[in-house]
Amino acid sequence: MDVATWNVLHDGRVISIEGKVPVDLRLSIEIEYLCGFLATRSGHMVVKLVGCERFEYLPYQEPPVTVLSEIVSLTLGLLTAKLVAGCLSIQCSGRGYGGQLLLRYDVAHTATAEGVALTQAELESAADRYWSDWQQRHK
Repeated sequence: MDVATWNVLHDGRVISIEGKVPVDLRLSIEIEYLCGFLATRSGHMVVKLVGCERFEYLPYQEPPVTVLSEIVSLTLGLLTAKLVAGCLSIQCSGRGYGGQLLLRYDVAHTATAEGVALTQAELESAADRYWSDWQQRHK
């Protein structure tokens, strides 16, 4: 589980989840600002979680959510990720409250919506270009 993959998707939103736990999941992450610096025509990318054993959302002050369609309906915004007790914990925003998305999986593969694989270096380079451009526009 790679924290860096999720941290580069900062401010992305989970817009769909396909598959089921405990096998593989395919997440569509809407993140237009980053996609604008990648070779894609889409505003979202795909993260495939291979060997996904845990995928649940723990909203603050609410019961856990494990039904994938319910998690999607929360329009979770991804903030920061870290490893906690053998799980990847992603702080999220969503519909007036926040919480943690808890994941445990073997490996994640990131790709454009068109299916072109993306390396971590490509994602980080695109994010660096976005933030450099942003700083130039907001001086």
